[in-house]
Amino acid sequence: TGTVFHLAVIAREDGFNTISNGYVMKPNGICEAITNCNLDLILFMDAKELPTDYIIRFETECDSYQLECHIDSVHQFLLEKEGREVEVLQRFTVFTLNGTHGRGTNELTFRNCCTTLSSSSQTELLPPSVVVTPVPSSACQSMLTLSLSDPFCCLVHLTGGKGSQLARLQTLATKRFTVPAGFCVTTCALDQHVKANDQLALALGDLQSAWQQTEHTANIGRLHQRVEECFLQSQMQSQLRETICADYVQLLPPNSLVAVRSSAVGEDSEDSSAAGQMATYLNVNGIASVLEHVLKCWASLYTYQAVQYRRQHGQPVMCGMAVVVQLMVPSGKSGVLFTADPITGNPKSILINATYGLGENVVSGQVTPDTVELEKKSDQSMCIKAVTLCSTAADSATKQTEGKAYGCLTYDEVMILANIGQEIESLFGSAVDIEWAEEGGRFYVLQPFVSGSTSHYSLY
Repeated sequence: TGTVFHLAVIAREDGFNTISNGYVMKPNGICEAITNCNLDLILFMDAKELPTDYIIRFETECDSYQLECHIDSVHQFLLEKEGREVEVLQRFTVFTLNGTHGRGTNELTFRNCCTTLSSSSQTELLPPSVVVTPVPSSACQSMLTLSLSDPFCCLVHLTGGKGSQLARLQTLATKRFTVPAGFCVTTCALDQHVKANDQLALALGDLQSAWQQTEHTANIGRLHQRVEECFLQSQMQSQLRETICADYVQLLPPNSLVAVRSSAVGEDSEDSSAAGQMATYLNVNGIASVLEHVLKCWASLYTYQAVQYRRQHGQPVMCGMAVVVQLMVPSGKSGVLFTADPITGNPKSILINATYGLGENVVSGQVTPDTVELEKKSDQSMCIKAVTLCSTAADSATKQTEGKAYGCLTYDEVMILANIGQEIESLFGSAVDIEWAEEGGRFYVLQPFVSGSTSHYSLY
């Protein structure tokens, strides 16, 4: 598991046929060049219809691979540059590599040729939900922090999984819900911090080298501990410290409690969820404590547990991380909403977990929440299918509406939450898990997670 590969094949009708190159990166970080491949692109060029299922075999110096490809969906578009027309087919693909399943992109590019597929089969690309002007990499290096309302905060390579998703939610926030104010300490800040601390950079280099060995060294645990110690003992540069302080003062109310959350690049995708792998700190008070907990979040990126998880999912030891600093909501009620059943993956079900107080208690399993299950109808309406009551509150009676009990939520609150989930699912184009809170009659979305729960669901 955790193998990454890239394969490129080029063919031309004038006899310059089938030149292949690429690499395979194994979970331990060793990268091997692809030396041979049996894929003949002429078959694709002559076909009236492109195949949706096929097998490719390729080799490296050490191993042989069989790659089974199943096309999931296709996006087609035309590019024109200097009078030449280029047709591009982006085919989102389910791969099986030597028996191990994964997902990726299969891209076919046809240069100087007529359209391969009929116009009726072309897929019209929808406009992006968030439009961000490209920014030069040199400019990115100066972006040490970004407000969640800044369009550049939507860039995952700058603000990681949580940060970029929260920024996208800011564009959707409606009368139904609010995203608490906050900002991200970007991946650039971490990069600059490592470069400015020689002992930390050396410790990270030693850790990366150890993980690239076929057999881990006996003292790898000590290497992880050394990295954590170097982070906690390191000093932030004055520019970064002052930038974080300025955002803390300008974007958040005075004397407010905040949550400080890790936001790694590559976390919380449809194929992997890094929940619990890296640190989150709640009720952090004061700028000195915020700076301390930013360092702790950075250190949590390199625990043995976090690195092992990344390697198992084909991600590198060294990856980017941002840190989200966000206003805490003094919630009266909170919980988690799933826009698809988290167990079966049924996309027609919505599950709402709710309890009194902080939703972190639900996520961590410290309390057993009320559970409300709704069913999505074919006419886009929703109805409550089942209710399980578990929550208690000393000063709150069980709410009842239309003769039925919904625990700490009223009927109207259940339906508002369900509609919020539908809106956010539409924004991300996938089933989502949402941490929410309610305070003073207002709903807040604290964290969205793209869910992979529907990937294994079948209607048959």
